[in-house]
This record gives sequence, structure tokens and C-alpha cells, in this order.
Amino acid sequence: NLKKGKTALFFDRYVRSIFIKKADTNFADEQIIFGGECCPEEFRRVFLFVKEKNIKNLIASGGGKILDLAKYIKKIIPEINLINIPTSAATCAAFTPVSVIYNKDGSYLNTLDTKPPDVLIIDYEFFMNLPFVFFAAGVMDTLAKFYETELFYKNEKNKNFFDNYTRDLANILKKNIFRIINRYRTNLKEKDKIFLTDCNIIYSGLISCVGSFTVTSSIAHALAHAMTFIPATRKYLHGEHISVTLIIQEQLLGNKKHIIEIEKIITKLDMPFKLSDIGIFEQDIDLLYEKYRQIKQREKIYIPVNDDLMYNIMKKHI
Repeated sequence: NLKKGKTALFFDRYVRSIFIKKADTNFADEQIIFGGECCPEEFRRVFLFVKEKNIKNLIASGGGKILDLAKYIKKIIPEINLINIPTSAATCAAFTPVSVIYNKDGSYLNTLDTKPPDVLIIDYEFFMNLPFVFFAAGVMDTLAKFYETELFYKNEKNKNFFDNYTRDLANILKKNIFRIINRYRTNLKEKDKIFLTDCNIIYSGLISCVGSFTVTSSIAHALAHAMTFIPATRKYLHGEHISVTLIIQEQLLGNKKHIIEIEKIITKLDMPFKLSDIGIFEQDIDLLYEKYRQIKQREKIYIPVNDDLMYNIMKKHI
């Protein structure tokens, strides 16, 4: 799958050590070590390296941030052959046509339409020994696509193919995830780890691809992005943020059925439930609320309730 020309491997130091153990990396002409943040400064550094070295094949491997940055490079240099190799089951970033961009300090900046990779490679050996929290966080992020899509779906009068497709696929994933987690809890069999890997990366990513023509992100993601402005939250996975914000979203909407479902899966997965579980306390609420409002307004997120109610629910959910 490599084009004629120079090839660069793009990974962090930890993933680099895994690669060296698993495969011969001598085929690559260059190696780029990820700086740790998908931010404009890191993009510029990697972009200039790729251009100056005339790289034709970019093989990116790691978690969501490095894969998002690689997709951003692909958007700006579309002739590059991008091969993404995820090593985390906690995110769909390997496949999605968007990149989440942060500031250098890890606080949310914006979400850009970018390009999915030319090739997606999943080596399931990477995932067999992952700590369970990575699967759990990925599950919560995948489930969010159902609950956020459902919010839009219920309020959209003129539904089209893309609205129906994304909602139906998200619902199928939700049912299968609940079936597996209810049966095995944290004691996953190998086949279940493989299925959840596919759910969290391929199928969830597919929803985002088709979701380019509909709405798949809403309250939970806006609030999760706002959380990154509070430094204590940055040590947690995105799916752990989503675990808390999904509950807040459904409390905001007054949807008791969804609240019961989400609370049940959070308990089984041992995911965070309250804001304090991820380092957010009363003194942080005003900042969290203001950043949430800014993101909601800037990204034109439809929310059928007023902001005052959100503020009150945040304070109660500490």
C-alpha cells in the first residue's frame, strides 16, 4: 500500500518501542516523534518536516491525538498516502473525517473537518493487553453517538437518509455493547475485545463519516470539550469525560429512561459518574459553564433547553 517515494513513521516514543519489537522499521526513510499534543504548533512542525523531506507515505500510529494530527496533514497535503495504525480502543479518531485541535496546554481549541486515512490497519494484538479502562472509555464515546444523534433525530422534522442511517447504526451498536457488557462486565473474552475494538474504531468512525451529512455531536461533546479548560481533567481519557457529560445531558433533557440506561452501563464499566470524579469541583463550575456556552454558540450546537438549567445541573452534579 506504499506509494513510490519517501516513507515516514509518525509515533510517540512509547509506540515507537512497540513497533521496533514487533516489526522491522528500517523500511522507513524518516521517523517523526510526536510532541504529545494535537495543537497548531505541533501541526506546523510536522507539516514542515513532511514538506521539506518530500514525504509520500505517512504511517501514523498511536492514540487519538497523533492520528487526528496525521489526518490534518492529509487534508492540507492530500497527495500524501496516509496509513493510520491505532493502538488505543478508547477513540474512533483513526477513521473519522474530523480532527480535534487543542491548545499547547491541552485545552480544547476547535474541531476541524479533515480527511480519513487512505488505509486503516488494526493489529488486534495491540489491544489484547490493554487496560480495561481503554475499552470502557471507547464504549462511552461510542454510546454518546447514539444519545446525541437521538437528540437531533427526535427534533428533526424532515429526516433524510443520512439522519436515519446514523441513528439506526448507533442504535445497533448500543444494543450490542449493552449485551456484551451486561454478560461479561470487565471479564471480556478475546472475541469481545475484538468486537469492541471494531465498535469503538470502525463502526463508530463510520457513523462520523456518514455523520458529515447530519448531526452526531451535541451537548455531551460540547461539555466534554469545555472540561479540558480545567487542568485536573486532562489526565482522564475523553471517554471518561463523556461518561459524566452523557448523564448531565440526559438530566438536562429530563429523559429518565436514558438516565437509567447510562447509569447502569457506567456502573458496570466503573466509569466516572460525577464531575468531582474527574477533578471538577464547585470552584470550577463558572469556568466550565462559560467555556461550554462559548463552544455551544461558536459551533452552533442545537440544545432545546436554556443555559440556566445547565448551570444548575452542573452544580448539583458535583
